[in-house]
Amino acid sequence: IVSPIINLLPIELLSFDATPEKDIVKLSWVTASEINNDYFTVERSSDGINFDSLLYVQGAGTSNIIKDYSAVDSKPLDGDSYYLLRQMDFNGISSFSIIVHVYIAISSPYNIFPNPSNGNTIYINKNGEDLSDVNIIVNDPLGQQVGMVTKLSPNKKELQISIAPETVKKNNDFIVSILSPSNSQREKVLINQH
Repeated sequence: IVSPIINLLPIELLSFDATPEKDIVKLSWVTASEINNDYFTVERSSDGINFDSLLYVQGAGTSNIIKDYSAVDSKPLDGDSYYLLRQMDFNGISSFSIIVHVYIAISSPYNIFPNPSNGNTIYINKNGEDLSDVNIIVNDPLGQQVGMVTKLSPNKKELQISIAPETVKKNNDFIVSILSPSNSQREKVLINQH
């Protein structure tokens, strides 16, 4: 998720992003300048309200050049995760960034990505396994079907699903249901509007 430029911190924060990748979440942020910045703490929450400290990253002190930072949540929560960046000054005063959200299904046999998506297309695979016995249904938050794929060709390893742009303009949360004889999965997918 790419957050808008917001200067809530005693640093000039250009971005704070959280990107799910398989079974980890990559966190990155960029500062344009820092004044007396001791360190950052990445905090995580399952509900967007109650946060716990997760990762510590040393700050640059005082800097007038662009600095890139990164960290990895190697054991993310299954489902919704909310991240926020706490910045701590040398004098002990802390400030917070905006909250970013990701959804990651760790225990699922199917990979649905990117999630969140910055376009109207998502992809589905099962670690290189054949998807020919899979039926996929995409519903909007009201339960209306907005996409469906059935009877895939043999040896299909990855599937691309596109949601109509006019549908994405009305909603950005969708439920993807994957049904097969051996297992099934439901996952919430966030599609960001352009």
